[in-house]
Amino acid sequence: MEKRLTFQKNYNTTTSNMKIIFSGMQLNDNCDEVKQNEILDKCMNGLKNYNDLVRIVSWIRTIFKNWDEKFLEIQIFHNGNTTILLYEEKKLKLFEQVSSDGKRFLFKEGEKINFDNGINSNNDNILNMLANRIEQIKKFKNISELKLNEFEQELCDIYYLFYNENPDFLSNELSIKMQMMILILKSLNMNNDYSFASKDRKVPICYEIVNFVNKMQPLGKVKVKSNLSERNKNAIKIIGQKINDYISKSDNQINELIKIAIILFDHKRGEDVSEKEFIKQLKLSNFGC
Repeated sequence: MEKRLTFQKNYNTTTSNMKIIFSGMQLNDNCDEVKQNEILDKCMNGLKNYNDLVRIVSWIRTIFKNWDEKFLEIQIFHNGNTTILLYEEKKLKLFEQVSSDGKRFLFKEGEKINFDNGINSNNDNILNMLANRIEQIKKFKNISELKLNEFEQELCDIYYLFYNENPDFLSNELSIKMQMMILILKSLNMNNDYSFASKDRKVPICYEIVNFVNKMQPLGKVKVKSNLSERNKNAIKIIGQKINDYISKSDNQINELIKIAIILFDHKRGEDVSEKEFIKQLKLSNFGC
């Protein structure tokens, strides 16, 4: 007999409230309700606002991908504004927004889009507003679960080779570990795919990696199958092993990792690095140091 999962959850930020109602039927044996609800709570509680509805729906469908979604409703209340998004069998049935001053937008499957209660038909911007809404609805109709693209998969492959562990997108340390890994490889002329902002910052930051890790949280731990060339694999493994052996002696390995990355980054830029002896200790001379 098929198992049904039904739940209603409420989440809050300082300015908004969100209610999620979900119902689905079990598709396979990978339906761990407790674990999946824990992941949902961690992801939703980490949001600062509920503006990105596409991301929220995508996260839910990723976390509960082993359930055949029958019903999904999201209600958001923010400063007197109300937003409702409703799906049945993954088909968008309703999207409604009511502002605090009573202006209303309504999309209901099978009916005309409805602007009412305050929209001025003589407004020169009405066509642009409607076009934006239609584009928004198209996005809502085509939301699927998260999947790594080829470029993202390669980053996970590099992480696995460098740290000898699968990346866990629910780990609070993954973002900084990925960034420092790429910063180290970039400093050793092994990777130029990512840019870092370093002006007025003690620790350079790669916003692309920060956003990537945040977006992919619901994937949790990802199993890696590397398609990198053997030459690149070996080089990344060697560098990673040297770095990890060095930081393993520290009581705070993340801080030590950051320190190494910054020193190599400064060295690469030609800045005077007082810890040149430290670089020798890592034995990275074969990689440009």
